[in-house]
Amino acid sequence: MDREIIPYTPPVSKESVNVSQSYSVYSVHDLYNRYVERKHRNHEIYRTILYDVFKRIEERDNKGSYNLLYNVPVLIYGNTKYKLSTCINYLLLKISKAGFIILPYENNCVYIDWSVVKCMKEQEQKKKKKVHFSECAKIVN
Repeated sequence: MDREIIPYTPPVSKESVNVSQSYSVYSVHDLYNRYVERKHRNHEIYRTILYDVFKRIEERDNKGSYNLLYNVPVLIYGNTKYKLSTCINYLLLKISKAGFIILPYENNCVYIDWSVVKCMKEQEQKKKKKVHFSECAKIVN
């Protein structure tokens, strides 16, 4: 039982492809435009995540909490891949500008704190009480 070894030969296309024609479609401007589009798409993803963070902050605040541990999604289905570290930096910048305390925590988590609001509410209540007592003193005199 001698087997004959037949070497593999790839199929040959009948149409010859001109290499210079197939790569002439791209230019530097096309590549730059693709870069700008990718950057814009990523920015849209970051804004979507930021909107989700603020929605969660609002939910927690309605429950009486003053902090949140948010897991930044590694992948969002239906969207392109994005850099997690860049997204976290975007969140750190935008959320801290809004007055919240935000700290990176582990791999894809951020800790957000707005207990300053609690202190502000307490100070406001103290001011209202002082005004209230002074008004009562004026009425008595």
